[in-house]
Amino acid sequence: MDITNHTTTETNQEKPQSKAWEFLNNIKLDFLQQHIALILWVVFFLLLYIANGHRAIKTIRKINQLNAEVTKMKYEYLIYKSELTDLTKQGNLSLAMQKFQLKPLNQQPIILNDSLTNE
Repeated sequence: MDITNHTTTETNQEKPQSKAWEFLNNIKLDFLQQHIALILWVVFFLLLYIANGHRAIKTIRKINQLNAEVTKMKYEYLIYKSELTDLTKQGNLSLAMQKFQLKPLNQQPIILNDSLTNE
């Protein structure tokens, strides 16, 4: 008799289960077997949705990085274009030619005709 009284006091001393654990314990194996295809289908689409979101974020970051690079290259292009424009001005060209002892033409160039051709 002492043994039975001891076991009944242990069951009375157990902690009451939460509602969530009661719900999980009440789910039957048959229910899971009947709906496993639907559960797997939903999990598959959830994973697909999450992966698509991550890929979209990665693509947006790449686009922003490329836009910043395009802006930087545009500014570099404008800098080089303005430098080239400054170098090809008449005054700058004549200064560059003086280094090689070249002078600008004061008269029109002479056209040379080849005596062997009949034009």
